[in-house]
Amino acid sequence: MPIFISSCHSSRLMLTLLLGITFLGMTTSSAQEFKKEMSADSILTLDNAITLAQANDEWLAKSKLREQQLIHLSQGASALPDPTFSLSLLNMPTDSVAYDQEAMTQLKIGVSQMLPRGDSQSLTKQKYQLIAAEQPYQRIDRLNKISLQTSLLWLDAFKSAASYRLVNEAKPLFNKLTEIVTASYSSSSKNTNQQDIIRAELELVRLNDRLINLQTNQQVALASLTQYLFSAQHLSLYSLPDTLTKPNLIPTTLPIPTEIELALLDYLSTKSSQTKYGKTHDKIHVKPFDTLYERLTTHPLVSAIEQRILSAGMDIELADQAYKPQYSINASYAHRDDAPSAIGSNNANRADFFSIGVNVSLPLFSLTAQDAQVASNIKAREAMRTEKTLLLKELMAAVNIAYQTYLGSTQRYDLYDQQLLPQLSQQADAARAAYTNDIADIVQVIRAQIALLDARVTLVEITVAQRKSLATLAYYLSSSITQLNPHNNTHKLKSDKHHE
Repeated sequence: MPIFISSCHSSRLMLTLLLGITFLGMTTSSAQEFKKEMSADSILTLDNAITLAQANDEWLAKSKLREQQLIHLSQGASALPDPTFSLSLLNMPTDSVAYDQEAMTQLKIGVSQMLPRGDSQSLTKQKYQLIAAEQPYQRIDRLNKISLQTSLLWLDAFKSAASYRLVNEAKPLFNKLTEIVTASYSSSSKNTNQQDIIRAELELVRLNDRLINLQTNQQVALASLTQYLFSAQHLSLYSLPDTLTKPNLIPTTLPIPTEIELALLDYLSTKSSQTKYGKTHDKIHVKPFDTLYERLTTHPLVSAIEQRILSAGMDIELADQAYKPQYSINASYAHRDDAPSAIGSNNANRADFFSIGVNVSLPLFSLTAQDAQVASNIKAREAMRTEKTLLLKELMAAVNIAYQTYLGSTQRYDLYDQQLLPQLSQQADAARAAYTNDIADIVQVIRAQIALLDARVTLVEITVAQRKSLATLAYYLSSSITQLNPHNNTHKLKSDKHHE
């Protein structure tokens, strides 16, 4: 029997998940530590793969830089425009070019300051802050998405590795059957013909082809994982082909479902996962939303769109500011030289001038353009709200698909574990006994063994499909869960004791 199958318990939904695993601590603080971690005797567990993928994701650093950029822009938006300074020489006489000849000749120094239109300054600052606030939600979604993608690829690699082991374990039996057929044909002790020998040898060739295909699938899945597992520094220090082709890189058992996955199944199903799986999760609290729609509104992608909607609202308010007048103030000081001295004149001293004023820009002839800008921004916000609705519909469909896949996989697992595999095992035993008693031919024995092997491989595929659906549900719904102790993995499933 394969390592995944247990008939010791009648629990229906979780027999395929009762597999213990020892989690290895793996960090990526430096490339040298990474190289040591990927030594010949290391094992790439699912937990390790997710940790590596999240630690080596350059997109997260890019998002943080983008957020910092927007924060700097919001800080700069609170500053007033630079003042304008002017220096002018006014009313210089052209006949003598004498500064003191005419009373109107003056050297004028001025300054003017433009003021923001309405509340556009504070609104621009708020807009940048709202755009920046989208990035943390994007990073949360990115981490969850990396966890999902890494889990799917790792599970593909696990499926191929587990199937490879099953086929490889069955190969000696088919070798033995081939030897028996050949010996029987040589001795003519039984009704064995050359076609039986060809059939046995053909099945061996098919097994070898199957092994090659499974090994290739595993390497393809691991190669796909490299985009998440390795940073540029790691790629430069380690040989990827050697890393991927190491034997026993993937563990032989699946990890226990996380507390979050079990809590999500509690929410989606009618029975408590504690009674189904024999595992408590008192450190997990599911937020009490009335509907799946309300629960999905807490998804990071939805929250990010809500931030964009708020930012679009700022664009509308900014466009409204164009209807308000814009003010500028100016001040100037003009120096005049004293008049030339004249006999009997008492008016030699000339006073300097000081001026101050206010300019107002009124939107009298641009109302059509401003109306169009406001209408455009309103339509843009409504488009984003429609995008949010479409996203929620997509998320709801994806959750339903994942949950139906989980239910279907659970039903198929029960069918294989409780009926098909026991019956196929009995059929294989009966075929061997019939052949031994010279009642059946060797072809029936081979067919029975192939059917049993195919069923065991199919059970692996069902197991992996079930875990993929759990990982998908965790991606879509884990944001609605408060995990009080995310590192609490001390509880084990009751039936897991039989695998230790």
